[in-house]
Amino acid sequence: MTNLDPAKMRALAVELRAHATTINGVAPIAKASRDAARDQMDNSDLAVKIEESLKAMDRVVQYHAGRQTWFADELDRQAASFEATDQNIASNVEGAGEGLEQTGPR
Repeated sequence: MTNLDPAKMRALAVELRAHATTINGVAPIAKASRDAARDQMDNSDLAVKIEESLKAMDRVVQYHAGRQTWFADELDRQAASFEATDQNIASNVEGAGEGLEQTGPR
């Protein structure tokens, strides 16, 4: 038996979205500093490599924030699906005995 709590699933989704927003707020990493360094370090391979590394880290940060947002969306979708299925089963159980004749002792 699976014990799912849609309210807890939605709460987790809200928390994950908050974390994703925080993580996404970090990118671009050191944007002002890297732009200034690049402008002041003409023909510097080091400045180019640092800038490329920071841009790659920006993509990694955005990827992880995106994955957290996707998972939060999926949690919400699954919670809604579970509730709909649960409601459908409950309505089927409520109407299961309608129209049947009782054959045993009364």
